[in-house]
Amino acid sequence: MTAIVGVNVLLRFVGGSLSWGDQAARILFVWCTMIGVSLAALKGTHLKVEAINAFFPRAAVWINLVGDIISLIYAVIVCYLMWTYIQNMMEFPQYFSAIPWLSATVMYIPGVIGMAGFCVRICQGSIIPTIKMIRNRSCSEDSGASGK
Repeated sequence: MTAIVGVNVLLRFVGGSLSWGDQAARILFVWCTMIGVSLAALKGTHLKVEAINAFFPRAAVWINLVGDIISLIYAVIVCYLMWTYIQNMMEFPQYFSAIPWLSATVMYIPGVIGMAGFCVRICQGSIIPTIKMIRNRSCSEDSGASGK
C-alpha cells in the first residue's frame, strides 16, 4: 500500500500517475484496518470507554465484561450484514472503475473476516479470561467462607 502511494506521488511530479493506484491503496487500507481490528481485540487495545471504571472501581470487571459482550454482539451483527451485502453483490456484480477486472466485493470481504476475527479474539482475549477470573474469585470466596 505504501509503495503504491509512494510511486504514485513520485509519478505525479513527472506528470503521470497510476490510474489504479488510489483505488488499490484504498482496498489495501481497508484490508489492513479490518485485520487490525481482530488483532486489537486479542491484545485488548480496541477502543473502549474506561472513564466509568474510575468512578466504579469495584464493578470495573463487570462493566468491562458487559462492554465486551456488547462489542461481541455488535461484531456479530456487522459480520452478518456484511455477509448478506456480499451475497447481494455477487448476485448483481459491481466492479471498480479504475480496476474493471476486480469485483467490488473485495472491499467488503475484509469486513466479514475482520468482524469474525474480532468475535473469536474478543472471546479468546477478554470475555473467557474474565469469566474464568470471576468464577475463580467466587470459588475462592466460597471456600474461604466454608472454611471459617
